[in-house]
Amino acid sequence: MDEKALRYAEKKAAAAATSKRISAEGRDIGSIPEVADPDRRESCRLDLFKFGMTYNPEAFGLESGQIHRDCVARLQESVLEGALYAFAMPRGSGKTTWCRTAAFWAASYAHWRYPFLIGSTEQKALDSLDAIKIWMRFLPLYAEDFPEISFPIQKLEGIAHRCNGQTCCGHPTSIQWNKNRIVLPTVKKPDGTFYETSGTIIGVSGLTGEGIRGSLFTTSTGEQLRPDGVLLDDPQTDASAQSPSQNETRTKLVNGAVLGMAGPGKRISAVMPCTVIANEDMVDRILDRSKNPLWRGERTKMLKSFPEDMDAWEKYFEVYRNGMLAEPPSQDLANEYYIEHRDVLDAGAESSWESRKDDCDVSAIQHAMHLYCRDPDTFMAEYQNEPPSDSGQSVRVTSDILEKKPKPLERYVVPEGTSCITAFIDVSEKVLWYTVIAYKKDFTSYIVDYGVWPEQATKYTTLTTARKTLKSMAGGSSSLEVILTKGLDSLMEHIGSREYFSESNVPHKLNMAMIDSGWGASTETVYNFCRRSRFSNILLPTKGEGITAGRNMLVDPSVKRKPSESIAGQWRVAATAKGVRLCRYDTNYNKSFTLSRLADDYGSPGSMTLYKGSFGDHRMIIEQLTSEYSVKTEGRGRVVDEFHLRPGRDNHLLDCVVGCNVAASIMGCSVSRTLEIAKQRKKANKASKKRKNLQTNF
Repeated sequence: MDEKALRYAEKKAAAAATSKRISAEGRDIGSIPEVADPDRRESCRLDLFKFGMTYNPEAFGLESGQIHRDCVARLQESVLEGALYAFAMPRGSGKTTWCRTAAFWAASYAHWRYPFLIGSTEQKALDSLDAIKIWMRFLPLYAEDFPEISFPIQKLEGIAHRCNGQTCCGHPTSIQWNKNRIVLPTVKKPDGTFYETSGTIIGVSGLTGEGIRGSLFTTSTGEQLRPDGVLLDDPQTDASAQSPSQNETRTKLVNGAVLGMAGPGKRISAVMPCTVIANEDMVDRILDRSKNPLWRGERTKMLKSFPEDMDAWEKYFEVYRNGMLAEPPSQDLANEYYIEHRDVLDAGAESSWESRKDDCDVSAIQHAMHLYCRDPDTFMAEYQNEPPSDSGQSVRVTSDILEKKPKPLERYVVPEGTSCITAFIDVSEKVLWYTVIAYKKDFTSYIVDYGVWPEQATKYTTLTTARKTLKSMAGGSSSLEVILTKGLDSLMEHIGSREYFSESNVPHKLNMAMIDSGWGASTETVYNFCRRSRFSNILLPTKGEGITAGRNMLVDPSVKRKPSESIAGQWRVAATAKGVRLCRYDTNYNKSFTLSRLADDYGSPGSMTLYKGSFGDHRMIIEQLTSEYSVKTEGRGRVVDEFHLRPGRDNHLLDCVVGCNVAASIMGCSVSRTLEIAKQRKKANKASKKRKNLQTNF
């Protein structure tokens, strides 16, 4: 090599060495700073609550209550001593934040070398990891007291690909800052030993994802790590909680794949802060020690105890709802009423978190009762962790389903193709309840009118809170016969004289009205009214009977039915000794049928929907349509849904809708007509296709 080429090669090598040195210097983060306050750091080592309040107080918006102390105690015990805890907390109680903080704390002190966060979905888990990343990088006091973790992370400046080349005093940190996993930097103390957190991993996965399997990790020092602690943060979704198969799958995943993550012969700690969504959902099962003895299950409630006088709260709710329906909505009058009657309203009630209330609320008890007012079932499940007992119910209709279902027609407007309009009146001494429903031949139906009679001043009322009564309408008469007769007469004039128009302005009249005669004191009065009313040609007294699995069916399918009987609708019409025809029907059978119609998607044959209006407009009927639950029972070779009323609920409008469906069945409407038509069309299409094939082959 000539001298010129040699000088060039030497110059090139020197430039490369300089570039390599500069590059290495740029990748090297230098020495780890000293801990700013060792005493502060050490005081939080065995105290999760103090750690959270010291290093990340902004994450906890409201002053903590005993409910949080209990939750943190479970988390801390699991991390330090090893345990399996399922701890049900009310929705919105901060359990996710404490769950993330526990993983943050466990990793920061190496209590767990491989904490693993599992969410109901992968995205929920990734959200938790992102939160921990932000805390490690940006919390100022934490950065000062945990420099061996925070300093190398800050040097990345949020650029993940810098991880590969990062060094500390010439030694690789082996840090990872990935989307679904972080590995804390491997760095040495001044004495040459590694910091205890070096190589600690935080992994995440959705419960049904692949991340919970094959989680063995090898650190840069050769250490083999498997997850030693799992935090399952609300491991179910609203949808999965309603699915028996998903509940079964998730329960098996938790007790199998998750608890087996530590590897053969190794014990794993696990904590599950959670919320019960539905009876017999995955969380409800885990909390039951008789079904899952490995887990120590505990439930906490927003209200440790309910108010003693719920009738007093019903009066308050009327004031509250009126304020919320005003334009603009206002809670001022409700607050004034609450303060004035607080001694009575709060009697017997105790909140588990005194700070949990909105700015416009006076107290935590008032706030909790507002949530109860919106949807009692949801409150009992998600805030009290005591879902209503509806296990085994064939069809579950929720207020959310009814609220979101399309409502295309205005009140009193019937659909094109209406076959009949039926009404049903439920009787009580105080008021009458009624519904009017328009039907097509295939049982597709539209509730076109409903309400309380006499009409009340508010859209929402209960039997307890109704102000206008039949007695006042009857001029104060004390005779039950006079009171009911005048009430029935005026209500039938209201619904029987009305013309209901279709969208194309075709008029329709009421075709059948049924009146409940099952209330013993009213039977004779209802019979007499149906005989003598000017609407007698369309009136029919009724009596519902809860036919259980242990009783004979009202109409036996094995016996040839009479024209006055229906096997499909389980009703029977026959003359009585009183000279009137009476319709008897199976309430259990027809309630199951009605819930199926309400649960059907809008547009499908046989579905039922309400007239146009907001949730506030329809709150009364929605609450009553969801007022009962069923329990499957078996007997005499058949299975029956037996219905039961939820405590403190009215079900009069549910009875009315069920009665209207029975009347429509009597009028000839049938879901089976739709199935028969579909079968005929399928048969015709099949024949047509066969003919075309024959023609083609010919």
